[in-house]
Amino acid sequence: MIEKKEKPSKTRITGIIDELKALAIQVEDKEDVNTRYTMRNDCLYIYRGSGNRQIKITKDKKNGIKCLKGSRIKFRSSKYISELDYQPEANADFSLFWKYVPVSNKNSQLLLTAFMLNACFPDHEYPILLIEGPPGSGKTTTTECILELIDPTSFGVAAPLTSPEDIKLAAFHRHVPAFDNNNGILKPNLQNLLCQSSTGGKLTGRKFFTNTDAVVVDLRKPIIFNGLQSPFSQHDLLSRVIHLRLKPLTTADYAKTGGKTNLKSQFKADLPKILKGFYVILQKVFVLIDKIKDPEKLFRMGDFTKVGIALEQVLGYEKGSFLKAYENNQKHGLAAIIEDSDLAQAVISMARKLREAKTYLLTEFIKAL
Repeated sequence: MIEKKEKPSKTRITGIIDELKALAIQVEDKEDVNTRYTMRNDCLYIYRGSGNRQIKITKDKKNGIKCLKGSRIKFRSSKYISELDYQPEANADFSLFWKYVPVSNKNSQLLLTAFMLNACFPDHEYPILLIEGPPGSGKTTTTECILELIDPTSFGVAAPLTSPEDIKLAAFHRHVPAFDNNNGILKPNLQNLLCQSSTGGKLTGRKFFTNTDAVVVDLRKPIIFNGLQSPFSQHDLLSRVIHLRLKPLTTADYAKTGGKTNLKSQFKADLPKILKGFYVILQKVFVLIDKIKDPEKLFRMGDFTKVGIALEQVLGYEKGSFLKAYENNQKHGLAAIIEDSDLAQAVISMARKLREAKTYLLTEFIKAL
């Protein structure tokens, strides 16, 4: 109509809109944009959680991080989502993060940073982060600090996981579900759902007040657990877990923090510097990740492994450091589970006392244990 220099009437405009709506209904290929991260035209977009303010990360080495407002990318926002405290004018300093998270081991820092970076890619498979430690080791505080960087919400750190509905609710409203104080072994059905949350799967339910409409929740999310010991027992799930073991904090350590309230206020003050430093690392990894070749040993979490190898280069680690750290973490995680198991310890104790091989009937074996 513009080419013909025709001026459309209101009725004609309304008719065109109706036609477009009808065509839109026929389109089967629809995409629900993630609540926090999405990819468009080889760019990574991060929703800040306020209005339509976003962060755009590109592969431009000089000017790869931009703060946008009113972008054409439309995010689906949960009412529980909180704002990422990104300030472009802040000085970038991710090293400040370790001032608040009690992880001094360089390999553990490498694995935790890789988990956080991998969580920013909406199309990746996600390992599950398990934060273990004795009482007073800073497990909950560590979880809260991680969430402040990658997915702050009013959900906070949820209560222990007890049912599929807990996973469904958390996965629907946030990008990084987190569950606090999980100590008992989870039921097999929950462990199966967590496998789906790591590598992909959906949970369906009937929509209220309908017989045939369904609610479908994408379970693929980077999930965080913390507790005194591992709540996992199935090998299929354990191969997807990163184990982060924290040491108990001493009275001197607590004195340095000045108490939890003081620690939180200091963290909030440093958060813009930490967050900008984190995005600088993310942008460098984003540039490198497509150039990473599959290593000879590729773990089950392939996407995460490539992020870790790219991060290794960005941070200047020795070549092979990430794969070695990841392999050791898998072994130590399995060993820790055996240490925490009363049954496993009983079997080990019995085996040590045997002078030669011995055969038991099942009932005799149980009695002996």
